[in-house]
Amino acid sequence: MSETALENKPELPKGEKPSIFKFITEPQEQFRRMRENPKVLVPLLIVTAVYALWAALFSFLADFQLMMGDLSAEDMAMIEGAETAIRVSTFVTSLLMPVIGGVIGAFIMWIVVKLTAGDATFKQLFSLNVFIMFIGGIGLVLNSILTLALNLNPAQMITGLTVFFDPYDPMYSLVSLFEVFSIWSIILMAMGLRIVASMKPVTAWVVTLIITVGAALIGFLAAGV
Repeated sequence: MSETALENKPELPKGEKPSIFKFITEPQEQFRRMRENPKVLVPLLIVTAVYALWAALFSFLADFQLMMGDLSAEDMAMIEGAETAIRVSTFVTSLLMPVIGGVIGAFIMWIVVKLTAGDATFKQLFSLNVFIMFIGGIGLVLNSILTLALNLNPAQMITGLTVFFDPYDPMYSLVSLFEVFSIWSIILMAMGLRIVASMKPVTAWVVTLIITVGAALIGFLAAGV
């Protein structure tokens, strides 16, 4: 083919952008779009806004004593003077969760993809993680509203078996796997790895369970220290 013909050849249309809002009802379609045209910035801003809403509910509207857990009267008296600082630091830290969580999750997936002969770029996996965190963020906001309305511990997730456990119990991290939004996210992760990273279904599920159960075990061990 001549050089002139190559120059006149029309460009192929770029894939449609994945929609983070349609991700709730059409996840497979959004994963397919994500593979062709991964987007990070706008979805990340939306997810950060959702986490900001949750962080505001959790940090500034929750009862401080409930937020601190089962502390003795002496310990509670010692930290009451730092209530404002604790609330503000909790809010700021929560705002960083989407970025930090997205990067760490994408990096772990990227390593696994390389080891399992999958096919995905870091940007695709970062986009995948951000979209999944949107579902988790919705769960956090919903649970915060419910715990505020029922005057429960704001750290409690009441949309699963976690409702029967103290959020400061080391077992809580393991039980959190059996929560509606956690299960939803696990299913989406397996689906996303299958579509975005071209993994076989069995491989995608094995990788998903290793990542999620591994994270829960780390949380369990850290809480027990």
